[in-house]
Order: sequence, then C-alpha cells, then structure tokens
Amino acid sequence: MRIIKKRLVDNVLDISDSSLTCYLRGQNANLRAILNYPAIIICPGGGYTQLSDRESEIIALSFLAKGYHSFVLNYSLVSDSYLYPKPLVEMAKVFQFINENAEKYHINLDKIATIGFSAGGHVVSWYNSLPDDWINQYTNVSVIKPTKQILCYPLIDFSLTNGFPKGQISNILGTCLPGATQKMVSKKTPPTFIWTTNTDELVPSKNTTEYILALQKYSVDYEAHVFGWGPHGLSLSNEQTNYLPTDSKHSNRCFVNIHDSAWFPLAVEWLERKNYDIK
Repeated sequence: MRIIKKRLVDNVLDISDSSLTCYLRGQNANLRAILNYPAIIICPGGGYTQLSDRESEIIALSFLAKGYHSFVLNYSLVSDSYLYPKPLVEMAKVFQFINENAEKYHINLDKIATIGFSAGGHVVSWYNSLPDDWINQYTNVSVIKPTKQILCYPLIDFSLTNGFPKGQISNILGTCLPGATQKMVSKKTPPTFIWTTNTDELVPSKNTTEYILALQKYSVDYEAHVFGWGPHGLSLSNEQTNYLPTDSKHSNRCFVNIHDSAWFPLAVEWLERKNYDIK
C-alpha cells in the first residue's frame, strides 16, 4: 500500500484548503498480475464545519481491503465567504488527478465510484447531477463522473434537517441556494446505493426517502436500506468506528449496531454485482 497526499489547485477559485489523500494498492510479484483496480472517492461528513475522521481513513482502508484504490477528498469547509461551489470544483480536480494517473497507478477508469457520508453525501449527490459542461470549465479530462454512487445517511435538502441555522446554510450555499439535490436527479444520475436509519435525529430519513422518490421518477437503478434504529454518523457502525461523545446531550448515543453494520458488505456486494471487480 502507498499513501500519497496532494493539494488541489484551481486557477480561478481559491481551493488551497482542500487536499486529496490517496490509498493505493500495490503490485505484488508473488500474486497474479493485476491489470487495473476499481477506485472509490470518499467524501466524509462533518456538517461543512469539519471533516469526520471516522468517515475518512477507516473507510478508505476498508475499501482498500476489498480491492479498491481509495481516495479521500478533504474538501473546503465553511468560512467567512460563501463555500459553494468549491467542493464541486474540488471533486472535479479529483477526477482530473485520477485520469492523469490512471496508467501509473493501475486505475480502471470505467470503475470509479463515489461515496459520501452526511454532508459528504450532499457533495457527492450534487456533483453527480452536474451538467458535463459545468464540470468541463474546471477540467478537460475524459472521465469526469463516477459510474456508481453510495450515499450514507446523506444530507439531501437543508430544509429537511435539524441542525443548520439559516445563516449558516446561506454561508454554505451562497448563490447556489437551495441546494436540494433530490431536485437535481435526472436520467443521467448514476446507479445509487443509499442507506440511513429511521431514528437519525440530525439528518432525518426523509432526506433519503425524498431522494429515492426522485430516483424512481427518473427510473435510476438503486438499492436502498432504511435501518430501524441508529443515531446520525454511524460510519461502519462497529467497534472500529465507535465514538464516545463527551457532552452530556449526546452521551447516551451508541455508534455500534451490528445490524446496521451490514450496510458495508451489502454495498460492496452491490458494487461487485455491477462488475466492480478487479480485472
């Protein structure tokens, strides 16, 4: 395994706070020759104010163990100026990097997936609905979108959440309001694996169900799971990603739920059924 960290740069927008961490599988002379690996781009959550460690490297390593090159996008966060469209431009720059290094790192450009958690799901679902000509303003490579997307308890519509003050939403979206990605779904939206829990208190499950309805409207291939119980931010929902809140308000929340942890093997199996194996 190799780990590479790269700063992202744009000639127009200041995206100097963003970066890409690459977790790359290596070639082993004692094993059969691998022509190309599938890749997954990971967008952690954090409410656009931080990036969750529990949805970053541990997710990358989990997919790495399943045969994927993993790329964690550390996208820009909200500050004194409007945030958007920076995260979308940064995602385009990730695709540019992957295109330019596909041969060097043995990346299968036909098998690139994106996965987003919470606010990261907002970035992923928005980017994957953008018109190609918008993306081409920032990159001129051949592959600019994934062929599959995974959305984990995604923020889809700020009006359906319980944790974002109106002022903060305006600072995040700026002139890109309302930023409701269920309204951006089209026939070009990639096949989607989406999951959440019915007791998510921060990003209620209606975000997921509204997105599912949009996928159905446009006949987009999807698989969906709404688990009966679990707080927001479960990550892998096992001991590896357990979290013990220090504040009394959330001290009773449990981030380990074996039933909900089934989402990861289900998502991997879904990708394999879509021919995301190593060839």
